[in-house]
Parts: sequence; structure tokens; C-alpha cells
Amino acid sequence: MALAERGVAPFFPIEIQRRRNLTQTTKALHALDAAWKEFEMNVIGIGTDIVECLRIAQMIEKHEDVFIQRVYTPGEIEYCGHRKAATQHYAGRWAAKEAILKAIGTGWAKGIQWTDIEIINEMGGKPIVRLGGQAKEICHSKGIQEVLVSISHCRTFATAFATAIGSPAE
Repeated sequence: MALAERGVAPFFPIEIQRRRNLTQTTKALHALDAAWKEFEMNVIGIGTDIVECLRIAQMIEKHEDVFIQRVYTPGEIEYCGHRKAATQHYAGRWAAKEAILKAIGTGWAKGIQWTDIEIINEMGGKPIVRLGGQAKEICHSKGIQEVLVSISHCRTFATAFATAIGSPAE
């Protein structure tokens, strides 16, 4: 009795179908890979900084509003000024700005102002980097599309880590 008469499909059509599925899957994976490369981002730079909170407190005490307005944006002043441990928050933003400059590879050169870098917080507390002025221009020229930052602080120290990501300019 032939296989077809017993209700069993012959081996070859099953093998052909399996190969078709494999070919379709392979094509789909290649298409996915090509699409992913459009959105792929590379780490262009990293930076870290640590600062003593006492140092920032002394700068604020010595120079008062001149220091605060030179280093921090109005949004940062509003955020930090309303915190119980304001000095720790100011120090955290100081460390973040220093780390960001290291990540974008400039330091305090090329006309960047302190207020060209702003750290804001999402509702859940996640810090977000907003760039303006010369800092934004430099990032654009280097292919940096986003800078991620993490900030941590205690009574004595504040630290930050920044990662510049994008597609390097060619």
C-alpha cells in the first residue's frame, strides 16, 4: 500500500516545505538585521566624576547667587533649591556636568558654558540630559545623539557616570 493511500505524505514534500520555511526565516532575519542597523547606536564616549558635597557647599556660601547662576540653569536651581539636602543635589549635578564633558570628549574647552548642560528629572526621578549652546553643536558634529547619565550622592560625596551614544560622524 502506497504512503498516500495510508494517509501519510511522502518524505520529500515535507523536506521541501521545511526548506522553504528555513529560507523564509533566513530572509526575515536578514531583513531584521538590516532594519536594526538603521537604529544601531554606538558608545562614543564615557565619563565619570566625583565631588565632595562640602566643596560645593563652600562655593555656594562664598559666592552665593553668582556661583549658582553661573553653573546651574533656572530649572536646576528650582529642583535643587526645593530639596531637603540641596547641597547634595547641586553637587550631583556638578558631577554630572563634569562626567558629560568627559563623555563628549571636550572638557571645559571650545566655548562650552556650565549652563549649556542641564539635568532634569523625569517623574520617576530618572535624570535626563538637555544640551544647548556649544555643547549641543559639538555633540552634533561628533554624531552624539544622546547622553545618558546616572547620579548618586550621600552626605559627603556626589558621583555621576555619563555615556554618549550615537553614530560617529564620518
